[in-house]
Amino acid sequence: FTEHKARWALNDDETTPTTFADADFVVAAHVKESFAGPDAASLRSCSIVHATTAPVVTPQECDALVVDASAVLSARTSNPVTYGQGKDTLYQVPELRQNTVHVHSCQTYGACWLRRKLRTTFFPMLASRYGLDAAQLAVEDALIVGYDA
Repeated sequence: FTEHKARWALNDDETTPTTFADADFVVAAHVKESFAGPDAASLRSCSIVHATTAPVVTPQECDALVVDASAVLSARTSNPVTYGQGKDTLYQVPELRQNTVHVHSCQTYGACWLRRKLRTTFFPMLASRYGLDAAQLAVEDALIVGYDA
């Protein structure tokens, strides 16, 4: 947990967390409680899938993430030997190697954006819906996956 907290922690000068209210969400679906995983018992309303009533990621943020991910993919194409080495098996699947990027690899925008967004938006949002302490949440990994719709 300490390693993840250090990677994704807010800097002192970053924005304070957003406060969410019930009116900011609608119920998108009900699922089996077992879908919440082994921690289901510790979550409030774990069988409810929520949707926000307003976007939490702006079009400008999406555009910047696409630019950053494209740069990483371009670098990977020009130097494929450095990717997929070590413990990360993600890049062993050619389709994923061609269109998937770890957000922490997006050093121009993505990594800083995710660090800020986790602490100011995503973690407080999860805390408000499931009765969690936002300060105790962590992210193991985050990916940007490109696809053709």
